[in-house]
Amino acid sequence: MNPKQPIISLSPPDKSGNRLVRVRVSFNGRCDLYPKVSVKDEQWDENLHRVKHGCRVNGVLYSTLNKRINDCLDFIQKYCDNAQLREDETACAADLKQQYGAKFKRTDAQKSDEFFFMLEEYIERKNKDNNWSEKYYSQWKKMMNDLKDFKPKLKFSDLSDAFLNSYVSHLSERMSDDKIKEYLKKLKEFIRFAKKKNMPIHQEFFEFKPKLRKRDKKVMYLHPNEVQDIIALSYPNTPSIERVRDIFIFQCCTSLRYSDVKNLTHDCIRLNEYGKEEVLLVTQKDKGLIWFELNEIALGIYNKYKDNVYDNNRVFHVISDTDFRKFLHRIGKDAGIKGEVTTVTYKKGKDEVKTVRKRADLGTHDARRTFIVTTINNGASADEIALYTSHAEVKQMMPYLTISTEGKKRVNNIIVDAFKRKEKEVTTEEKE
Repeated sequence: MNPKQPIISLSPPDKSGNRLVRVRVSFNGRCDLYPKVSVKDEQWDENLHRVKHGCRVNGVLYSTLNKRINDCLDFIQKYCDNAQLREDETACAADLKQQYGAKFKRTDAQKSDEFFFMLEEYIERKNKDNNWSEKYYSQWKKMMNDLKDFKPKLKFSDLSDAFLNSYVSHLSERMSDDKIKEYLKKLKEFIRFAKKKNMPIHQEFFEFKPKLRKRDKKVMYLHPNEVQDIIALSYPNTPSIERVRDIFIFQCCTSLRYSDVKNLTHDCIRLNEYGKEEVLLVTQKDKGLIWFELNEIALGIYNKYKDNVYDNNRVFHVISDTDFRKFLHRIGKDAGIKGEVTTVTYKKGKDEVKTVRKRADLGTHDARRTFIVTTINNGASADEIALYTSHAEVKQMMPYLTISTEGKKRVNNIIVDAFKRKEKEVTTEEKE
């Protein structure tokens, strides 16, 4: 969208007759910028849209005041030119106003905190635009606060190879390698955004690859007999726990992340050309398109709740993440799940720090891992599983679409055969 020519005008007068100079901008929205110039009607040239030649306003000469107006116009022009040159889809009047305020309206002390000011604004804006989960939002905030603790006066120009090595060394004293990678991934996402805004970024920042030790990380998943034990649980007097159990099993049978199950609506489930219920949705985390037929177990759970009315046409009633995990822990104990998972999370000095987790303390992502491990162990190919899990982008799935129908049926059969408890066959001797 091409920006319109900025309109310079005066705001309504205050009690003293002073009027603020206002610059109105229309560029993917509309905003008003104020270049800190206030005049009375007799001091304003309506033809030139500037303070009259020779005037002083509160001791400030007209040339200084007009320079403020010109600086504002130059800033607008540069912003719009860069946005069009870079084809920046985030460019808009609201973003322009924010950047103008950061440059012209903030104090010197605030400007010294430019990095964290922009990072916080980025987090808040992305959270609002993308409707982040509370957990994902808190992860970004924690990354920002940890970075601020490490270097409170961090500037964009500080992001050198030496700084990053020092930062990674600092994190590795108390954090797993996977967590460090997540921090760096988020930081790089923000820095790419900042670079589009012409912040001074070292190219070596984007070339930086931390030397992290590869550690064996045990995957927490359930064995088929443990899933069968969970399915067999009965909660006649506690429907909230029963519902959590059903959602967890639904995840085990579909590989859906908890974030996608929470947002799953009846509109996402349709009849395919064979008259079978099929899920079609865009995942919240990676925006990948996934579609698959509901297998026998998942369909049974869906039918159990499809006549209930929940907010925003959701398939399942959504409770807080904390309560969901609490109920999962109880379900794991009720099912008699045994054992522990020990993982070396990071190294502090010469000592390796380990975390020990009881397998009965189920987490929402354990269901997704259970789906993947179960189907791999029973013969499904990684390409077929990717059609369910959205680990691959749609364009990466294209070579495998010719086998997708049969492949998805095979994955469904594997899940049902693994999780559906077979009735014990009665022998002739037992009948007698």
